Amino acid sequence: MSKWVNFLGNSNFPNVGDLSGALESYQFSKAILQARYAVEKNDFKTRRLLGLIYERIGGILESQEKVADALENYRLSLAIREPLAAENPTNTDTVRDVAIAHEKIGNVMTITGELKGALDSRTRSLNLFRDLAKADPQNEQARRSLAISFDYMGDVLGYPDTPNLGKRAEALKSYQQAQELLQIKVGDAANVETNRLLAHTLERVGALLAADGKITEALASYQVSLKLLEAMTRDQQANPATRYDLGSVYAKLGEANETLAMKAAPISEKLALLSEACSWYEKGAELFVELRNHNMLVPAEAAQPDKLLAKAQECNKTLDLVKSQSSK
Repeated sequence: MSKWVNFLGNSNFPNVGDLSGALESYQFSKAILQARYAVEKNDFKTRRLLGLIYERIGGILESQEKVADALENYRLSLAIREPLAAENPTNTDTVRDVAIAHEKIGNVMTITGELKGALDSRTRSLNLFRDLAKADPQNEQARRSLAISFDYMGDVLGYPDTPNLGKRAEALKSYQQAQELLQIKVGDAANVETNRLLAHTLERVGALLAADGKITEALASYQVSLKLLEAMTRDQQANPATRYDLGSVYAKLGEANETLAMKAAPISEKLALLSEACSWYEKGAELFVELRNHNMLVPAEAAQPDKLLAKAQECNKTLDLVKSQSSK
């Protein structure tokens, strides 16, 4: 049942975007588990599955922008998971479940602008993921989970594209810690998911550098991110999360090149940079339109294609204007 429901609409996995169908199936599973829990309140498996179902329901509701309901379900998940982990402190799965619940709560509180609460939840999550990674240094999943947690921490501290606490220096340190965890060591085989996460982190680093006016450094970070994403196979790039990241990097490359163009003195350099910026905007818009047409954007992201199309149009107008001025 859970694999089928994930396929329908769990945002943590590749899915067909049927959020309503997925929610209905999760609610059905919840009713069964609640009935079992009423009879066997101490059953480990029932408690853990019920905590998971609340988390999954919260994820669907969050995707539907029903953030209050999502937060309620994440908190119900946490209320089950915390005592279960306390009773089983050596069970890494139950501890990880608590870390994920705190992470989800932090995500929703960021959306609602409750940034201090989000910081507290993400700190709790980060500390748990850090303990898990420290206990098993060779565990790749534990290392990736900790890196993701550092990314989330960086977002609430200072990522300029989402509500944040304005602590850019601290955010950059957090992203750099994520980057260090994700860097492939010499002799290690590259992991697709690790590379995707590293690309995501490098986009974050670039955005912070751009916000601080370090456009050339930001551009270099975006380019490394792009290289990692474009090195994936066609099948790997078909993953909606990867395509979203790719579209985001295209957009950031457009912004960086446009900013450099506005500062460039020689007309030839200005034209070259503007032309490249317009091209990146167009590529990003095309990719986001594709995602929207396949129902792979949540409501909060649905306007992204139109925003990029507008940026591409304005960029091309500026490019035509500079061309006309240079020909006089």
